[in-house]
Amino acid sequence: MAKKDTNYTSEPMNFIKSLLKNNPTLKETQKKLRSTWWDLEEKQVEEERNLDKDNLKENGYTYFSYD
Repeated sequence: MAKKDTNYTSEPMNFIKSLLKNNPTLKETQKKLRSTWWDLEEKQVEEERNLDKDNLKENGYTYFSYD
């Protein structure tokens, strides 16, 4: 069985490592911007729950009507 070469790093991985090394504030900026779009405040979560409760239950698909 062949021995694995654990010293190999791909070109994209080398790029990411050098990018992070050259821009130390990049990770912090990324976290800050991520929270802008994805981290919801408690108020927003409560509003979404209320909106979900207000939705009317839909009937299944009807192939024809009895009109």
